[in-house]
Amino acid sequence: MARFSPSTPAGGLRAELTVVPGQGCAPEEYEAAGARGRIALVRGEECSLTDKQRAAAQAGVRLLLMNIGAPGSGMNLRHRMKPPEAGVIPSASLSRGESEQLAADAAGGRTVTLRVVLRGKHVRTRSFNVLADTPTGRADRTVVLGAHLDSVPEGPGIDDNASSAAMVLETALRLAPHAGQVRNRVRFAWWGAEERGMVGSQHYVDQLSAEERDAIALNLNFETIGAPNYARMVYDGDDSDGTGAGPGPPGSAAIEEEFTRYFARRGLPTVGLDFDGRSDFGPFIEAGIPAGGGSGGYNHVKTPEWQRLFGGRAGQYLDPCYHQTCDTTGNIDRTLFGQFGDAMAYVTGRFARDLSGVGRW
Repeated sequence: MARFSPSTPAGGLRAELTVVPGQGCAPEEYEAAGARGRIALVRGEECSLTDKQRAAAQAGVRLLLMNIGAPGSGMNLRHRMKPPEAGVIPSASLSRGESEQLAADAAGGRTVTLRVVLRGKHVRTRSFNVLADTPTGRADRTVVLGAHLDSVPEGPGIDDNASSAAMVLETALRLAPHAGQVRNRVRFAWWGAEERGMVGSQHYVDQLSAEERDAIALNLNFETIGAPNYARMVYDGDDSDGTGAGPGPPGSAAIEEEFTRYFARRGLPTVGLDFDGRSDFGPFIEAGIPAGGGSGGYNHVKTPEWQRLFGGRAGQYLDPCYHQTCDTTGNIDRTLFGQFGDAMAYVTGRFARDLSGVGRW
């Protein structure tokens, strides 16, 4: 079942606009801005979009508009939101140009009244996960290595996420001749319907029995590992960056350390990537399973510091073709792609042999 933001009432929803300063991650931000009973405009960064929606609903906001902060003023990217609990409100995203115009209209205490019409519907789709296990290794100590197999309708999806899906397959092929050295089973997973809101990986985790869930030692997840304007990003398992979501389940820090040490030995700098719930690690973390992995980045904007570390262009998306028609084979940094592939193989092999430092093993 596709996930969607609820529709507005028949004829749309009419209310005054409040521009909420800050990130809109807590109900108090909306309350301080006087957004109760109004339409709120908030930035799209920092916490997850689902968290923003929940916070706005708790503060009595009637409808939430989110600005993605895109480098291009006309670009508007779709937002994926997991279904919140009771109190869900209609939500939509705007391009940077549209949100800046609304904010300017409301500047100086001027009253801006909007009528917003949103139409959501249930769309039943059929999707499949593809799973393959090593024939050797303890089944009660399974390492799940995965990447999502689908793309958005707007683009071919070569970086997002054929790059990672292809490298998971290559890792399986390279590991096959060494099956005799695999002590802990490796499950290679290609998740369906990630772009619908992590549907495939969520279904996989939800249908596990308690015994099967306990048998999963960790999850390795990869996204957009060929981003052309990249930052070499490793999931922040210990929350050492102190931004966004907290640390992953116990053992996640050890996974992060394996990746950062691997890259550091090769003189390749890395930066942390928040567990923001936007990829297939999310259901595993929610189930208390350690997780880690990496990405070249997607609609993260390159900072001057990242430009110093990795080159490229500051002020632009790490993947300028994220969810766009230009996400073709020409949208891949092949050097980064190879580096992440080597790291994927190394860390998978490490945990296939030895789970020390991860959870109860």
